[in-house]
Amino acid sequence: HVALRIKKSPYAMSQATPKTAQMNFFKQFFQQPRRVVAPMVDQSELAWRMLARRYGADLCYTPMINSRVFVRDARYREINFNTCPEDRPLVVQFCGDDPEVLLSAAKMLEDQCDGISLNIGCPQGIAKRGHYGAFLQDEWELLQRIVSTLSQGLKVPVECKIRLHEDPERSLAYAKMFEAAGCSLLTVHGRTREQKGIKTGLADWDTIARIKQELSIPVVANGNILYQNDVEQCIAQTRVDGVMSSETHLNNPAIFVGTFPRLDVMAQEYLELAKTHEATMSQMRAHLFRLWHPCLNTLTTLRTALAKAKSWDGLVALNAELRTELARLQTEAGDGVVDLEAEPKEPRAATCRDKTYLKVPMWRCQPRIRNMEKDQQQVQKDLQIGAELTGNPVAMEVMRAKARNTAQERREYKAAKRAKFDLCLKCGRHPRALTCQQQYCRACCYDYTRDNKLDCAKHRNSFSQYRTDADKVDKA
Repeated sequence: HVALRIKKSPYAMSQATPKTAQMNFFKQFFQQPRRVVAPMVDQSELAWRMLARRYGADLCYTPMINSRVFVRDARYREINFNTCPEDRPLVVQFCGDDPEVLLSAAKMLEDQCDGISLNIGCPQGIAKRGHYGAFLQDEWELLQRIVSTLSQGLKVPVECKIRLHEDPERSLAYAKMFEAAGCSLLTVHGRTREQKGIKTGLADWDTIARIKQELSIPVVANGNILYQNDVEQCIAQTRVDGVMSSETHLNNPAIFVGTFPRLDVMAQEYLELAKTHEATMSQMRAHLFRLWHPCLNTLTTLRTALAKAKSWDGLVALNAELRTELARLQTEAGDGVVDLEAEPKEPRAATCRDKTYLKVPMWRCQPRIRNMEKDQQQVQKDLQIGAELTGNPVAMEVMRAKARNTAQERREYKAAKRAKFDLCLKCGRHPRALTCQQQYCRACCYDYTRDNKLDCAKHRNSFSQYRTDADKVDKA
């Protein structure tokens, strides 16, 4: 039982429709180039998706959902998925490495979305520890089983979001494998798993173009999107069916319409949607940090206040303060900075690949441009240090000793922290909740109340409603 605020998508096929027709949803939808907002952890929530749709987004994704936790935890389901009738078309993204668990999770939401996405592109450390995302890209047999299981078991089409391999030929074979397994839409981030942080660099549009040429299913490109002109240039160069934006969209939600709204105006519009759609405080604060980034280095007091804000009203008050400060900055700039029009259009020359960046006043939404030359210098410096250490056994042993000491200190700190609390009476490893009737930690209490169909007010577990009639008779 999943209690969610949902309504069936107007794009979703009815159960009477043949499954083959349902699987053609993406082909029908991508008859013309589409603008897509990427799945972003804790950032592409309902309020942000609704804002994106106001500014030209044709398709939106939910934040990534952990399939294992989604299947077992009702509270997690309630927090991590919500939608509304206007939130269409919508793709729900899951991560995981178990075909059956992924299918169980996806089936819970297949009637409330227009497609299911499989995350095979996340390069972060948490994905490595959890064995999902880009760290599955070398396990082709497992990926084939996952995609095949989902495509055969669901009523809606399956999308896969991937990254490239170092070898373009292997990337092409990789993409063909997904199509053969039953993938209906392929989103290709034009970077490898190692291209992150200071190693990000430019995305490889040439390999994306080859993948699009070889595949018969729709292909969406991701990477190198700073301006609307980049969207148009990407479509022209790769012939893809859609372009996805992620980080740039967080800095300027109007990227798809090619404008640079004022920071305070965009922030106020988002805050109103956040209140309507019940965004969490962490989500609102994170979005404002992204939107206000151009001016926070100047308005340091505002940055500190934003970090300490604890309510929606507090954020609205800070946005009013921002409006006053931006007006002052704009007045002080005088003729030195020419402000853009109320809804300024970007010049045709502004593109990411050509490194022709547009200088936008700090009081307007704008992409955050990475200093690639500085990143490359840091990479070379790290390589040089590594080479010096490799040829110096003593230095290598010092580095290893520091790593061991750091790990030991971390373990000792965690042990000392645990010693301050009474431990769970069941597992004896985690702190217990003193007001829990069982005196268990959260995980143990969940398992106990679920297996025995009991409730726990402290941990918000409620399983008594699932008792069968036989259970009630036995208890009586």
